[in-house]
Amino acid sequence: MLLILLGVFTACTPFSIANSSMVNDTLIAQAIYEQAFSFSKEGNMDSSIHYYNKAAHEFKKLKYWEQYINSRIGTGWIMYENGKYKEALDTLLNTLYDGLSLLGEIHPSIASCYDNIGNIYGNMGNTEMELAYYNKA
Repeated sequence: MLLILLGVFTACTPFSIANSSMVNDTLIAQAIYEQAFSFSKEGNMDSSIHYYNKAAHEFKKLKYWEQYINSRIGTGWIMYENGKYKEALDTLLNTLYDGLSLLGEIHPSIASCYDNIGNIYGNMGNTEMELAYYNKA
């Protein structure tokens, strides 16, 4: 259903073929991201992680860096919510590293990443690191 609607959308817009392909790819990536979010709300965490990773891959191909970083933050957050603190921490630290180089220090997604890392450290009982990351956020 979604792909049919996307095809209709691009057929009706005054973009070149290259631009319409990019519009389709962007809409598909966003739909994948939204599916990940829906799965997380339903409690289907494995599917949510799968779709956040898939969205990150699509946004990376498009070089939509903010959405790429936000998708990876989503993956880390779901891992955290499932008590997989070590995996979540690894994911979010790598995301932070990439995000700093792609988005810069002063960006809402970077602040979100710092905050989420602080949450993980707090739940792992490391108050010193928790506060350090909260302060950076």
